[in-house]
Amino acid sequence: MNRAMKKHAENKSAENDDRDAENSNQEAIKKSEDEHKLHLRETDVVRNSMKENTENAKCPNNVYICSIDLQKTLAFPILTLSDAYYKRNIHCYNLGIHNVRENKGTLMFGMKH
Repeated sequence: MNRAMKKHAENKSAENDDRDAENSNQEAIKKSEDEHKLHLRETDVVRNSMKENTENAKCPNNVYICSIDLQKTLAFPILTLSDAYYKRNIHCYNLGIHNVRENKGTLMFGMKH
């Protein structure tokens, strides 16, 4: 194979690599857009369900609605190394509960070993 043919083959290979990368990017973008559309549909379903449940909770029947949110484990403030060693198994939890009918929120904070 002469130099011109080799150079042409290298350019062709580079073009194919670029085309493959472009196709891969387009596929990733399409997948991301599809996931986003699915997320929006699921959000609408949940939002409509929450709205319907909130209306049911305001009626004088036996329906009780509350929303519960357990936040992630909270970090400790700055600790010395020895304090951190002895307190390493302690986790702080923040639990929020909202009574929809009475529009009251309750916050519970606790430590667990």
